[in-house]
Amino acid sequence: MVKNCFFISFFCLPVLLTGGTIVCDIPVEDIIFDISAVSGYDKIGLHNSFSLAEPGHPDLPGLTFYYLLPFDQKLVDVAVVAEQWHSVQGRFTVFPKQREHIVGETVPFTEPDPLVYASDVSCPYSPLISVRSGNMRGFQVAYLCVVPFRYFPGRQELQRLRELTVTIETAAHTEGAQK
Repeated sequence: MVKNCFFISFFCLPVLLTGGTIVCDIPVEDIIFDISAVSGYDKIGLHNSFSLAEPGHPDLPGLTFYYLLPFDQKLVDVAVVAEQWHSVQGRFTVFPKQREHIVGETVPFTEPDPLVYASDVSCPYSPLISVRSGNMRGFQVAYLCVVPFRYFPGRQELQRLRELTVTIETAAHTEGAQK
């Protein structure tokens, strides 16, 4: 018994005090979306989504996933370790992100950026587009913003994310420190 307590406190306590790695499978496999025609473009609809795209870039919807961090730990880094994509059947010209404006204000249509829409580089480059952490009712929380689509404008190919695994690196939390 004493031997087991020594093992736990000597070998496990440093991990709890200094941080560690959490492996998370982000639940993207069952996302329900629709594609509708809007002004000659293909608009991707996803419930409770947002877009962080620049005006004139493909307007791909994103979702935020929340992860409770271990007690007294803070977020250090998040990395994508595995991703699996499937092509969506067809050819697409994804609707360009429009300029932000006040509700009711009339603004001109934001045309697609010709350099972006002629490129064969995927938009976005990574499915993980934003990582933040914060405090919610005394608990440290990681906020992972994921775009479960990628678009290759030059070849009009749209892909859907079917699996995403990330690692969340944590470290001992010192009061007032956040990423």
